[in-house]
Amino acid sequence: MMARSRTGTVSDYRSLRRQLLALTAGGALLLVLGMQIAGQLLNQMLVEDAYGELQQQLSSSYRHEIDSTLRLMTARLNNLLKYPQILQHVRNRDRAALLAEMAWRYRSLQDENPYLEVLHFHGPDNRTLLRLHQPQHFGDDLSAVRPMIVDANRNWQLRKGFEIGKNGISYRVALPISDGGVHLGVLEMGINIRYFTEQISRIFFVQVVPLFHARAMQAYLEEHGEAGLQRIGDDFFAFRGLSAELLTAAQHGAASAGNIAFFDQQGERRVVYKVFGIENYRGEDVGNLVALSPASRSLEQVWQYVLWSSLSILLLLGGLLFGQYRVFSRMQTAITHLAFYDALTGLPNRSLFLDRLQQALHHSQRSGQFMAVLFIDLDNFKTLNDTRGHHVGDELLQQTATRLLGCIRSSDTVARQGGDEFVLVLHGLGSDRHAAARQVMIVGEKIQAALNQPYHLENGLVHQGSSSIGICLNTGTGLTSDDLLKRADIAMYQAKSAGRNRVCIYSEPA
Repeated sequence: MMARSRTGTVSDYRSLRRQLLALTAGGALLLVLGMQIAGQLLNQMLVEDAYGELQQQLSSSYRHEIDSTLRLMTARLNNLLKYPQILQHVRNRDRAALLAEMAWRYRSLQDENPYLEVLHFHGPDNRTLLRLHQPQHFGDDLSAVRPMIVDANRNWQLRKGFEIGKNGISYRVALPISDGGVHLGVLEMGINIRYFTEQISRIFFVQVVPLFHARAMQAYLEEHGEAGLQRIGDDFFAFRGLSAELLTAAQHGAASAGNIAFFDQQGERRVVYKVFGIENYRGEDVGNLVALSPASRSLEQVWQYVLWSSLSILLLLGGLLFGQYRVFSRMQTAITHLAFYDALTGLPNRSLFLDRLQQALHHSQRSGQFMAVLFIDLDNFKTLNDTRGHHVGDELLQQTATRLLGCIRSSDTVARQGGDEFVLVLHGLGSDRHAAARQVMIVGEKIQAALNQPYHLENGLVHQGSSSIGICLNTGTGLTSDDLLKRADIAMYQAKSAGRNRVCIYSEPA
């Protein structure tokens, strides 16, 4: 009887142990599955947040570029109206004399920005006095098709914003002309929207297509019809010539209720961002940009790390926690690098550079010491890139980044602006202007000498390069970070105009 009791007890113990092992294994499996599901949900949230941050940066950079360019256009128009001979020709409505006076100035402005397509003089009756790009066309009444011009004439006030005219798709500034209290009409300047879309493409390495609301295209449609347009959905138009990939992106962007959409093409995942900011002079929405880029593998595939780290719970809970920490650290690093660093050179991108420039500007304002912004453009880079291939151009840009880092202090910042353009910010240059100018010229010449050294590229190719460098020196008073960049850019173009391979410091025009 006792033997049967002991046998029954051992059998019961073994059965209980098997049940406990089964419960433990089942619980571990459920925990792993739960961690996997939670990891994937968390990953999805983080990925969406990362893409959302990029979408906000795209929109913010687009608006910033528009605002700064419109301010520069306004300054250019005000400068033109300082010449009394121009005002005299406008007052006399002497078209021939006005054309002779303005032709070379128009060419100079186009050299500064090739996307300048509109420079018009309009009379107070809303009739065109002179179109610099089409001087043979004048006298047409714009009252029904150009509300910005009508408004500027009626109210004698500056108007600026995006407007679709009969022939132009551009951001425009309309500045009233007055002389001795007499209203003489409106001077108008317009820069094609392609300037801004190409800036965004260059900075963020995305493809961009503008979409326009059908209601905003009436003047253009009356002049040209739909022959050159592609209808996107029921409410939008885009210009023809889009690739199949961009056309698909435009359709997804127009149809999506959110700011981000995804689609797959040829086995690759694509991300579509809506970039808002196309507004007319009244602040009304007339369209938006759609930006397209490949999905980031470093973000899209993070869930695989979550899976493998979750399995480690079967061995040790601490190993699981450490693995999860590594996954999320790796994810945070990927998100930070994607958002703030240039993928090709590893240098800070425009967003991070603007933040550091603003910090340097605040430091300069507090300390009273000079700071400087250097704008560097590689001479004849496009020729090398087009003839030898983009991979060779990329290698040259990487070597250039390394050389630039070797020319500055660790406390200074060098960033890739986009394409073959780099920007630097130097601070703590002292409170004496002449001494600060000497310091920054020494740095500029050091950079020039470094970039003039031969580049040894793939397949034994040796490239002799040079650079044009523009400098803006400032104590942090009276100028914004955008003003510093614009002035350094102007100085760089002065260096190019003087024959390239030069260093120029910005000085106010006489």
